[in-house]
Amino acid sequence: MPSKDYRIWLSDHAYLVVAFVMVKGEIVSFVVRLMLMQDGGRQVNVARYDTAHGMAHCDAQASGSAGTPLRPRSLLL
Repeated sequence: MPSKDYRIWLSDHAYLVVAFVMVKGEIVSFVVRLMLMQDGGRQVNVARYDTAHGMAHCDAQASGSAGTPLRPRSLLL
């Protein structure tokens, strides 16, 4: 399965990582991560949208809680 990934810089300290897998010309899975660069070059995953576990959802970092697991939130209401 062909996969592609991209890094898109939004500013000097923030960027998106976009990755997806295609089958027969259709995207079958994806991940989009918002990353922040902190002082000292540490990279922090702030939010992640993906199709893990069979459905699209968002995992978001709680404010001020660097290093703790991302909390899932379904995109389907």
